[in-house]
Amino acid sequence: MNWYDFAVQFADAQWRQTAGNSRKNTAKALTMATVALLRTPPTGFRPVDVRTALREFAFNTRRREEAPPEVVTILKWVERNTLSMAAREDPGKLDEVLACAGAPFADADPP
Repeated sequence: MNWYDFAVQFADAQWRQTAGNSRKNTAKALTMATVALLRTPPTGFRPVDVRTALREFAFNTRRREEAPPEVVTILKWVERNTLSMAAREDPGKLDEVLACAGAPFADADPP
């Protein structure tokens, strides 16, 4: 199983048990971890669009089916380019994920 599939299933499992703010925070955390667990940075999409697609659609159980075609394209790319769950055994990769977790969540691309 790859990380993306695991993260989507996790978001769905948490959906009924959590309030709105907790869902939002879960989506933000899963988004940062997912970006850190990509095989390669996105080159065909703006990073902000990838983060938005993940946060607003992939990790939102109610909105996922409403994703517009351009978002579906991004999410399919993410699914194909996300590391497997075996990445959790790589200390270097875990350091990257934890570094992302400590960084402020930004929705803007750097200048």
